[in-house]
Amino acid sequence: WYQRRVRASYIEACREKGQWLDETRFTLDKFSDNYEGKDKNLAKASGKWREQKAFAGWRVILCCSEAKIKNFKGIITAGGGVVIQEKPPYSVLTGTTHALVDTRCSNKHELPVGALLEAGATCVMLDYIPDYLVYGAKERLLQAYQVTSRSQLVASSSQQKRSLDQNGGNGTTPSKRQRMSKS
Repeated sequence: WYQRRVRASYIEACREKGQWLDETRFTLDKFSDNYEGKDKNLAKASGKWREQKAFAGWRVILCCSEAKIKNFKGIITAGGGVVIQEKPPYSVLTGTTHALVDTRCSNKHELPVGALLEAGATCVMLDYIPDYLVYGAKERLLQAYQVTSRSQLVASSSQQKRSLDQNGGNGTTPSKRQRMSKS
């Protein structure tokens, strides 16, 4: 079960007809031309993921804090994927397709990045998921979030701390701004 996002005009049309109407004509994605920028991308994405499962075929290892596990596990599962590991010790299981890692997570060093890549799994930063849902599986987007070595996790963690310090802790790192401007 999911909740569709409809325009206010849906309620008006139902009231005029005196019955509940088919909401398909009133979903936000049908009116995506009325939006600009990020709103337009969100409206299009909501329609796309209603028609197909965002994570169909994904078998995921989650490497993130306890607080984020529940949310991301729910997102992956709702999108047709399966979370196969969510706590260390992490291992390369047959059929693992993706490893999602939060670079701020304390146990990120336990993720066997090299072995996962060797087994054909895609390793990406956790921040990839929201952008993937909005913009789709674009190669340059994947490259911006891809993790190719364990040392990269250490470097990105240090870089995030430095940029947070430089930006007064506002949570917007230069690398994230660069990724968003590429979209």
